[in-house]
Amino acid sequence: MERIKKNENMGDYMKKYVRLIFFTIISCIIAIIIAFLPNYTKKTEEIEKFSYINILNEDTHYWGYGIVTKDDILCDKISIYFEKPLVEDIPIHIYYSNEEGLTEENSLWTSLKQGKMLECIDLPNSKYRELRLDIVGNCFINKVVIEQYNKYENVYYFLSFCFLIISFTFGIKLIITYHEMRQWLYNNLKAIFIFIIIAIISLSYIINVWYEIDDMTISSYHLETNYYTQELKDNNKYYFNIDIHDSKLIWLNFWADILEGNGEIKWSLLENQNCILTGQLTNDNYNQGQFKIELNVDTIKDSGFYQLQLEPLNTTSLQIYVDENNYLKATYYYLFQYNNTLKYMLVILDILIMGVVILLLSRLNICIKYWIMAVSMGILSIIIVIPYSTADEFRHFARAYSVANGQFVCEYNEQKEPYTYIPTNLYNLRYIAPENSISISDETNFNANLSRWLYYLKCDNTSENVSAWMGGVSDKGIFEYLPQVIAMWGGMILGVKQIWLFYFARIGNWLAITLIWYIAIRIVPKHKYLFIVLYCMPTNIVYACTSSTDGLLNAFIMLIMSIAIRRYYDNIELTNKKILISIIPIITYIAIIKLPYLLVAFLLVALDVNTKNLRNNWKIIIKNIIIVTVVCIGSYLLAVFLKGLYEPNININDSGNVEHLKYALEHIYEVIHILVQAFMGIMDETYCQAIYINSFCISILVLPYSLLMLYSATIEENKKVINTLQITIMILICSFIWGSILIVAYFWTNIGNPYIWGIQGRYICSIIMIGTVILALRSQNHNKIKEGRYIMAYCMAIMMVAFFKIIQIQWI
Repeated sequence: MERIKKNENMGDYMKKYVRLIFFTIISCIIAIIIAFLPNYTKKTEEIEKFSYINILNEDTHYWGYGIVTKDDILCDKISIYFEKPLVEDIPIHIYYSNEEGLTEENSLWTSLKQGKMLECIDLPNSKYRELRLDIVGNCFINKVVIEQYNKYENVYYFLSFCFLIISFTFGIKLIITYHEMRQWLYNNLKAIFIFIIIAIISLSYIINVWYEIDDMTISSYHLETNYYTQELKDNNKYYFNIDIHDSKLIWLNFWADILEGNGEIKWSLLENQNCILTGQLTNDNYNQGQFKIELNVDTIKDSGFYQLQLEPLNTTSLQIYVDENNYLKATYYYLFQYNNTLKYMLVILDILIMGVVILLLSRLNICIKYWIMAVSMGILSIIIVIPYSTADEFRHFARAYSVANGQFVCEYNEQKEPYTYIPTNLYNLRYIAPENSISISDETNFNANLSRWLYYLKCDNTSENVSAWMGGVSDKGIFEYLPQVIAMWGGMILGVKQIWLFYFARIGNWLAITLIWYIAIRIVPKHKYLFIVLYCMPTNIVYACTSSTDGLLNAFIMLIMSIAIRRYYDNIELTNKKILISIIPIITYIAIIKLPYLLVAFLLVALDVNTKNLRNNWKIIIKNIIIVTVVCIGSYLLAVFLKGLYEPNININDSGNVEHLKYALEHIYEVIHILVQAFMGIMDETYCQAIYINSFCISILVLPYSLLMLYSATIEENKKVINTLQITIMILICSFIWGSILIVAYFWTNIGNPYIWGIQGRYICSIIMIGTVILALRSQNHNKIKEGRYIMAYCMAIMMVAFFKIIQIQWI
C-alpha cells in the first residue's frame, strides 16, 4: 500500500515537472514569436506632389524625383507606374536618407525593365525622411507610390517581455521543484553567469551583422600602386586601361587635377576597340580631385579589360594619374550582389557553431573536445579571414612560396632592398587589385571586394612573375616556414592551381600549430582548460590560420611553459636529459622566429621547487640559471648560423645599429622615458588587440575573455602552489621579455621615436599567456572541482563573435 502511495506521489511529481517544462518552453516561444512578428500596419501612399526636371541632352531624358516627408516613414518598397510600356531597359538610381542627407553610401542602382508599365523596387527596410529617384532614359511616369508602415513597437515588445517574465517564473519554479536541477544550478552558477554574458554579446553582434547585410548596396575597391602624373590637353584623345571583374559596375571615380580651363571632358568606354558607352564630364562632376563616371549596370556584359578614352574639351588642361602600365588610378563601385548568399552562409554558420557547442557540452574526453573545436575554428578562420589581412602575412607567404620553389636566397636591388618573385595570381590577392599593383609601404588588406576575390580564385596558372619586397623576412628560410612549405609541396604534387597554394600554406601552418598546442595540453599536468582558453584567444586562432609565423611562435612558447609546469609538478631536475633534449630545439626555433622571446626559457628557473628555499638552495638556482643561459646562447648562435644560410655574400649592412647603441648608452634617460611612455600609453590598446586580432580591436570581447581565463584557472584544485618569491621571479621574467621587445623595437625604429609602432597586440600575446598561467599556479582553490566542459563552449561562442566581426569588417 505504501509503495502504491509512493508511486502515486512520484507520478504527481513527474506530472508537475512536465507541466512546468511545457509552460516554460511555450511561454518562451510565444515571447520570441511576438518579438519577431511584423509589428506594424501597412498602407500605401501616392506621391502626388513631387519635383522633377526634364533635361534633353543627346536624346537622353533625365528625370529627377524628390520625395520629402514631414515625418519619418518606415518604407521598404517604391512602386513606379508609367504612362506607356518602356521601350528599353532604363537605369535608375535611388537615394534614401534619414537625417544625414543624400549620399552615395545610402543609395542603390537597379534598372527598369523593357515592356513594363509598373516597376516595384525593394528598399532596405528602415525609416526615411527623404527619398530621391534619378532615372536616365526615355520614359513618362504616371505616378509614384510608396508602401508605408506605421510601427507599434512598444505594444509588441511589452507583450513579448510579459511572456518572457512568465517563462522566467515557470523556469524558477521548475528549478525550485526539481532538486537535481537546483543542485546543478548551484554548482555551476559562475559558469552560467559567464555564459549569459557571452550569449548576449554573441546575439547582439549577429543581429548587427545581419542588419548591415540588409543595408549593403554597393562594394568597392581601390588600386594601390605607384602612380605617375600625365597631362592631357589640346583636344587630343588619350587612352587608359581599366579592368572590370564584375558586370554590375555602376560607376568609377578617377583622380585628376584641373590645370587650365573648366574641366570639361568627353569620355568613351571601349571594349575591343568598340565604343559601348560615351558621356561628358564638367567641372560640376569634379569633387576633391575626382571625376565620377556613372554607368548603366546593363552596359557591361562581361568582365575583363577595357579602355577609357578621355578627350579634353575647350582647351582644357588636366593632370591625371596612371601607373607604368597605363592603368588609370580609380576606385570602382559595384552593386553588392551577395546579400542573400551571405545571409545563407551566416545561417549555416550559426547552425554549425551551435552543433559544435552542443558537442563540446557533452561528456566527451577533453582531447576529443579540443580537436572538435580546433578543427571547426581552424576551417572557419582559414576561409573567413581574407588574404593578407594580418600583419606581414603577404611577406611571410611570399617568402615561404619562394622557398618551396627552391629560391632560398633573396635577390637585392640597387638600394640593397631584398625581393623575391611570385606569380602575379598570388601577388594579386595582396590588394584584390590588378596585376600591376605594387607598393612597399602598405601590404595589408583590410577588406575585400567579393567579386574580385572570386575572380582571382578562378584564375588559371600564369608564368608571369612579379617581384615582392622581402624586408624583415629575407633572413628567414625553410625552418620558419616548414609547415607551409610542406603543404605547398603537397599542393604542387596534387596539381592544384597556383592561387590555391595560398590556402594550402594556411592549412599547413594551422595543422602544425594545432598539433604543438595539443602536445602542450597533453604534457601539462594541471590547468588543461586554461591552456585551451589561451589557445582559443581570437588572436591566436586568427594568426594560426594565416601564413604569419606569430602563431607558430606562440605555440612554441606554450610548449616551453607546459614543459616547465610539468617539471615543477614532477620535481624533475633541469639536468635531466629528456628536459634538455626537448627544450633545445624548441628554444632554437623560437630564436629563429623572434629572438627576444628566447628569454621565455628562464621560466624553467622560476618554476623550480628549489626556488622556494632560496637561502638553502641558491647554488642549485645559480646552476639552473647558468644551464638555461648556456642553452639560450647556444640556440642564439645556432639561429644566427641558420639565418646566415639565407643571406647573400654581399655587404648590405652599415654601422647604424652600432651608432644607435652608442647613442642609447649616452642618453639612457631618454631610452627609459620612451620605454615607460610606450608601456603606459599603449598597454590597454595592445591588450585589447591581443585578446581579439590586430587592427580590429573591440573592447567588448576583452571582458568575457578575461573572465573566462580566471574561471578556467580556478576549476582545478592546486595543492602545489608557488610562493611569493617565485611569483616575483616570474613577473620579472615577463617584464624582462616585454622590455626586450620594446628595446628591439626602439632600435628598429631609431632613437627618439616618441611612439614605438612595433609594439602591437600580437607581440604581447605571450606576456598575457604567461600572466594567466601565473595566476593559475598561484590560486588555492580547495572547493569541489568545478565542471570544465563549459570552457570550450565559451571559447566557441566568443570565436563566433570574432567570426561575425571579421565578416562585418572585412567582407561587407
